[in-house]
Amino acid sequence: MAFAGMMIATVVIGILAAVLILGGIFLIIGIVLKIKKKKVASGIFLTLAAINIAGVILLVVYVFNQPKEISTYHGQAKVKRSWIRTYEKALEAHDLDKLDRLIKRHPDMLYYYDINHIMLLDYGLFNCDIEMMELAVKHGAKFDEPLMYDRLNFYCSLDAFFEELDYPSWSKPESERTPEGQTTDKMLEALSYAIEHGAKLKWETNTEDETESFFKLASRWARSDGKMSKNDRKLLELANG
Repeated sequence: MAFAGMMIATVVIGILAAVLILGGIFLIIGIVLKIKKKKVASGIFLTLAAINIAGVILLVVYVFNQPKEISTYHGQAKVKRSWIRTYEKALEAHDLDKLDRLIKRHPDMLYYYDINHIMLLDYGLFNCDIEMMELAVKHGAKFDEPLMYDRLNFYCSLDAFFEELDYPSWSKPESERTPEGQTTDKMLEALSYAIEHGAKLKWETNTEDETESFFKLASRWARSDGKMSKNDRKLLELANG
């Protein structure tokens, strides 16, 4: 099924490319004829070029402006591309007021997840941003809500915490990332908030009858730099419930 979809997409892209190339050829012919002062013939070719090129551009714009379907606590929903662009810009600028207004107008944006399946609540957690988590919770977001998390790439928020710390870390200079094994005050505050608001300390894995715990992950993190700081010990106490 996926292969058939790829084949259809390839054929459609090929047809659009051919139409665009044909439009380019008509444009060149029209310009040449215009230079030679053959107005009628030039007008016909320039019109054909405009139809071909404009048609492809309009079709591409239409496709890329189609709403995106997402999963929410209440089932499937569609969100407009313009909402997504506003959301992404607000995240990048850390504009919480704009995010607040956007979600008030379009509540389903609370459940929008990016290409890595990260939603607003976890985005705040992975960046140790309590204000962002508070904003998401205020609008009804929940940590580890089963209907949402069974669709994601990780079992629950804390399962991905150390892996996704400073998300998206690849877009940040190394100086802004949390050094591996270093437990900061911000991390402790963010984790405390998440646990107080329902983030799981233990969860089932894909392996039958096997559970994972945040305590195991926190222990590996605390010992990864060969030191055991005061904050590392606080982290283990927190992770142990």
